[in-house]
Amino acid sequence: MSKCSCKACAAAEQLTKPQNSHCHHHDHNHEQHCHCQQVESHEQDSCGCEDHEHHTHHHDSHDPPDEEEHHRCHDACCEHDHGEEHCSCKACVEGEALMKQETHQDEHNHDHGEMKKIDFILYGISVACFVLAFLPIPEIVSTILFGACVLLAGYDLLWNGIKGLFHLKFEEDTLMTIAAVAAFALGEHPEACMVVLLFKIGEFLEQIAIKRSRKNLKALTEIRPDTANRLLEDGTPVPVKAEEIQIGEKILVRAGDKVPLDCVVLSGHSAIDSSALTGESIPVPAETGSQLLSGSINLSGALTCQVNKTFENSTASQILNLVYASSEKKGKTEKFITRFSKLYTPIVIICGILLAVVPPLLGILDFKTWILRSLIFLVASCPCALVISVPLSFFSSIGAISKQGILIKGTKYVETLSKIDCVAMDKTGTITSGKIEVERIDVMPEFTQEQVYTYAAAVEQYSNHPISQAICDYTQKNEKLEVSDVNEIAGFGVSAIIDGQQILCGNQKLLARYQMTPKTYAASYLCIDGKIAGMIYLKETIPQASKTIVQELEQNGVQKVVMLTGDSSQAAKTVAEQCGISEYHASLLPQDKVEQLQRLKTNHTVAFVGDGINDAPVLASADLGISMGLGSEIANNSSDVVIMGNQLQNLPKAIHLAKRSMGVVKFNIAFALLIKLIVIILVAIGLAPMWLGVFADTGVTILAMLNSVRIFSFVRKKKYSS
Repeated sequence: MSKCSCKACAAAEQLTKPQNSHCHHHDHNHEQHCHCQQVESHEQDSCGCEDHEHHTHHHDSHDPPDEEEHHRCHDACCEHDHGEEHCSCKACVEGEALMKQETHQDEHNHDHGEMKKIDFILYGISVACFVLAFLPIPEIVSTILFGACVLLAGYDLLWNGIKGLFHLKFEEDTLMTIAAVAAFALGEHPEACMVVLLFKIGEFLEQIAIKRSRKNLKALTEIRPDTANRLLEDGTPVPVKAEEIQIGEKILVRAGDKVPLDCVVLSGHSAIDSSALTGESIPVPAETGSQLLSGSINLSGALTCQVNKTFENSTASQILNLVYASSEKKGKTEKFITRFSKLYTPIVIICGILLAVVPPLLGILDFKTWILRSLIFLVASCPCALVISVPLSFFSSIGAISKQGILIKGTKYVETLSKIDCVAMDKTGTITSGKIEVERIDVMPEFTQEQVYTYAAAVEQYSNHPISQAICDYTQKNEKLEVSDVNEIAGFGVSAIIDGQQILCGNQKLLARYQMTPKTYAASYLCIDGKIAGMIYLKETIPQASKTIVQELEQNGVQKVVMLTGDSSQAAKTVAEQCGISEYHASLLPQDKVEQLQRLKTNHTVAFVGDGINDAPVLASADLGISMGLGSEIANNSSDVVIMGNQLQNLPKAIHLAKRSMGVVKFNIAFALLIKLIVIILVAIGLAPMWLGVFADTGVTILAMLNSVRIFSFVRKKKYSS
């Protein structure tokens, strides 16, 4: 699909195009990364990049990961632009390529930028000519004044319209030019002037609406500061561009400053406001060792920090890249409007010609009457209200939802989110806090505590699983034992050889593989040479928000909430009862979760909420994949939506806003089509003057745009339930 250059598309692009952004979201085909080539559009949703293997493991308190399942890739560095051929990768938008692109765009946007001072002067003279032409003066003078009015007010309109005709590009300027010139040629001089004058007024008001829209969208770009205070060796802070700071360098974040890059606090105490990132208004304390995310605000004391991510890879940059890239991935409604508009205008011109020719040939009135009616029909039938307002509505909804701490990676996912009627959720780290601790370890009589603790720590140190870390923290053992043949089995546990003995540390499923059946349930077991030596009991907290999540989701149209977990039935039951979840499935391997999800999808539009890494296959299988967490590599998650700050309570708000946004989109479409239909009917019976035709185009476009921007006001309302 080639890039459209009509006024409507140019205005829509002007609204959604990032300003001075460093966007690394680009297209590629399935065989190579990005060479900035236009690729044939396709309808796939999956990425052809290589699988990412994650070495995680088992334990009943955490859902098991997948070993070999592929990831669907929606990251900011490796995105498919489905259905669009416009590459927006860094190589395409920086340096000389950027200059060429902007020059090319300037040639195609019909110079519909902000009205300059000279335009206002010419417009004023045009209005004066229009008024003077009605005075009792010779007809030739009146004609000259009307002609001057058309030329002075609409010189750019006429020039672009003529160019469009020569290039067979039937766009809004073309339709308006045909209407104005034809009306003037037929002697309907006032009508020709009205077309141009009203069109220019509408254009001016449209620019005001765009400014208002950009003002709302600009808030998104302001979360990322462009400068940082680099600390020299003597401790002197020096302001530099944030993008010049490298990993490992020290920076000073003063009170009131925004954190420019992701970093770790080395010294100082303060409170951090991360509401722009997470939607959470309560400040969090910052002290030595605290991780700070770029875009957060330091509220009180000065902090000395060490940078651990570059400017372009820091959280604020990732968020902005994803928001900007979101306009590339269009939903069905938006794609339909784009395709519809390309076919619509030529059809309208054909209908206009038929309207001007057929009735007089049938003896119904004269040619002049029907030509005038056909001109009004052409003006009224412009699709601008749809082409501008629909993309703007979707982009505004992404901006509004991001204020609630939720990132949506494409406008098409807003449409999907609005249709969600079933939510399936992971347990650990999603419903629960993800903070897993060892409650106790029961040692069997045949073994000593020292032996069990030492062996458990020796085996678990080879895994980066949260439960493995919890066991190591609990046992506090760091003896250097000779460990060999370490094998981590996803969804089961770890096996190894220590001092010639086979050591197992894992769940009941791991024990079953070795023909062992425990008499008492525990989250994990330590076995030495086929005998259970210790039983490990775990605990995790359930946030208060998770206990009301089912009710809030149901209030926003979700019919079913299901928990899918690799944990044991007993642990799953405990969490489900506390959260009011009636349906849960436990002891699931990754492939089992996918099967359960496919079953749910037969009757529902399903969103799956998981950690974005361990649940990659399930996220890819869901109608909408939602991952939790802001501190992780957001851009590399295989999800479509990211809940920042692990705040599950923001999900019902996002669903509510998505539904409201789709309501605005549908209203704009219905409103625009209804007004145009009414005007067309009035044209057919001869009751529609030219000014009404212009209003049906420009006036409706402005009203639809203002209605689209209204989406931002939804986030200011405290009540989110339907």
